[in-house]
Amino acid sequence: MRKSLFVAIGSLLTLGVVAVGSSPGIATPPCHEVGPPAHVHSSIDNTNCTATAGACTSGVFTGDDLLAGTTHAVGDGVAESAGMPDAEPSSTLSFDTVYTITTQNGAVVFNDTGVFDGAAGLFAERMVVTGGSGRFTNASGHLFFTGTGTTTFDADVTGEICLH
Repeated sequence: MRKSLFVAIGSLLTLGVVAVGSSPGIATPPCHEVGPPAHVHSSIDNTNCTATAGACTSGVFTGDDLLAGTTHAVGDGVAESAGMPDAEPSSTLSFDTVYTITTQNGAVVFNDTGVFDGAAGLFAERMVVTGGSGRFTNASGHLFFTGTGTTTFDADVTGEICLH
């Protein structure tokens, strides 16, 4: 009885490993986790700025080998009171930018949506990959920025970039 119980459990475990390990059509791309000490330092830079709303920024991305390089954001949407005038002061803005990180191996482009508290100098952003070149062709993923500043910005960065 005891031997047959072990054989039955062993058979179920083997079946489970085969079933989980052989899922047809499911492939996991190589993904890169971004986290501390990843950091962005940028400043408002309206030189040759093509923003349709808000401003442009330029800066540097450090602390992550895959994404180390320069940054550039072009504002394409902004709403005072974070779009909620009954709940937020006019100094709190929601915004959308096209954000590009250019590395020595290519560029990755994001749709960047965030909230900026101008009175406190605090911001948070969610960035979703929308395109890329070089190593970042067909990349996917997202980044999250949390930081401080009003004309010069410092942000800690977390997230994941998947290379296909």
